[in-house]
Amino acid sequence: GYKTASFTADFPAFTATDSIGFDRAFGEYDASTALRYKGGTMRGFPSIQQVKRVNAWLDARGAKERLFTWVHLFEPHYLYEQFPGAPVFGKSRVDRYDSEIWGADKAIGDIVDHLKSIGRWDRTILVVLGDHGEEFDEHGQKYHGANLYEPQVRIPLLLRVPGHSVKRIAEPASMVDLAPTLLNLANVRKGFDAFEGRNLVSLLTGEAPPAERPLFLEVWNIKTRGGRQVAAVSWPYKIIGSASGRKAEELFNLARDPKERDNLINTQPDAAKAMRRVLHSYIDGSQLQY
Repeated sequence: GYKTASFTADFPAFTATDSIGFDRAFGEYDASTALRYKGGTMRGFPSIQQVKRVNAWLDARGAKERLFTWVHLFEPHYLYEQFPGAPVFGKSRVDRYDSEIWGADKAIGDIVDHLKSIGRWDRTILVVLGDHGEEFDEHGQKYHGANLYEPQVRIPLLLRVPGHSVKRIAEPASMVDLAPTLLNLANVRKGFDAFEGRNLVSLLTGEAPPAERPLFLEVWNIKTRGGRQVAAVSWPYKIIGSASGRKAEELFNLARDPKERDNLINTQPDAAKAMRRVLHSYIDGSQLQY
């Protein structure tokens, strides 16, 4: 019963065409926003046009229609550029990155303001999340997609639900938790067993948290399919498994060592054994080769 739409950009980074399945199940799929792609990265500020398209789509919908909209903003992303109208934080890469974060924040704010102006905000669930982090040499690398350390894999996840007070939740969560959570919020009560993720609604309501489950992360070279690496998080521990061309196993206590400087793989054998068991159960259940 929902009218669905997606707003992204014509981003040919990994494939020759955008028509590779992202449009599945969307009633409308708008990838018409131009994105300049040169020198192996994106340039420009597509969110400016995307916001206009999103708000026009909202205006064209009936007041009582139920809507689901996915807006894929590309800022912030390398090549880091000074976003139009943003404060000048400085000239470094991190400063320009912050400028693009400001631009993404403004885009989201413009959509929120429009939802308020058309009387929809009080009945709108808003999710804001990143699809990856970004490293600035914290572990000797740049950008993202190269390793499983926290700078590249920790993401923002904001969930706004009308009627619920503002709180910060320390419970580890993953993007795979979003589908069952949003379906529950949409009053869909069946089919949750089909999801890998957990329904997080109880964390919003203050009830008992859902059963703990480890979080898993993987990375590999999308073109060569090599360099595969896998990690597991069972709070507060995180284990990063070895793979071809990688370091040996690493174990971190993220609560005490969020910057992942102290490898505990040899100094905490009990924790290492328990986390290996978690990681190997995931690997053994996968069809991929590690």
